[in-house]
Amino acid sequence: MVRLRRPSNLEDKASNSLPFPSTLVSASPAQKMSSGIGIANLPNQRHRIVAKRGAHFTIMVVGESGLGKTTLINTLFATELSPPKNYSRRHVKQLDKLTEVEIIKAELEEKSFKVKLTVIDTPGFGDYVNNRIRIYVPPVDPEDDEASIEHARALADVMPHAIIGSTDDVVTKDGRTVKGREYLWGVAEVENENHCDFRKLRSLLIRTHMLDLINTTEEHHYENYRLEQMETRKFGEARVKKPDNPKFKEEEEALRKRFTEQVKAEEARFRQWEQHLIAERDRLNKDLEIAHGSIKSLEAELDNLQIGYRGSQRTR
Repeated sequence: MVRLRRPSNLEDKASNSLPFPSTLVSASPAQKMSSGIGIANLPNQRHRIVAKRGAHFTIMVVGESGLGKTTLINTLFATELSPPKNYSRRHVKQLDKLTEVEIIKAELEEKSFKVKLTVIDTPGFGDYVNNRIRIYVPPVDPEDDEASIEHARALADVMPHAIIGSTDDVVTKDGRTVKGREYLWGVAEVENENHCDFRKLRSLLIRTHMLDLINTTEEHHYENYRLEQMETRKFGEARVKKPDNPKFKEEEEALRKRFTEQVKAEEARFRQWEQHLIAERDRLNKDLEIAHGSIKSLEAELDNLQIGYRGSQRTR
């Protein structure tokens, strides 16, 4: 432990006589060692450590199937981290599978700085959960410069963001090649702030607030969870099961009932469709039998006509 004491008057006078500038410009390592105690250099140390080690960033996307989570991630990091999925039979998938988790890991590099990225995709998970999520709001620090404050407010004002995601190159009417979606009425550009809020969301998640998001997750969400576990569990004990919340239990029962009703409705629709196919098959078989009988009758008439014709030819 280091103890600090208040300097005496003589020490104050001595320190006042020494050069101690508040800002050092292009100072050599020797000058840095001889000027002050060195705490002002801690940000530089942190910068060197982060620049050397890189960074780790984990992001989870939750939403309904087919909403565009995979496309958003691919657009956000300008690469195909996950191949597009086919949701043409989305309703069948929902009946067959409740939830699943896909973990995608990649290492991205920009200007010699590396980020180890982990994307947790949860297809189908958002179809059966309540979206009661604590929304992150960019903090406004009064000590920041005016431009940073305005930027944070601009990011907060557009929440929730309206996003267009696409990794396809399309050509606009004026000949520009951009990332976007092409429609009959024109092109919706990903990077155009008049079309969507993608640039603001990317700035929030990566350019300006990534570290604050990581720190918020660690210092608030995880620490609150850890504190709760420490208060209710002893070292070495198994995880204590939380008591059932009547409200959540009621919602769970309602969700289970709704899911069961949907399954029954699909089964009833399938049975009705099956009965319709059986009735249609029987009708076609009956028509085929009638047509076959008519053909037999025509063949018999034709045989009789041929026999009669031959008999008339003999009598002549």
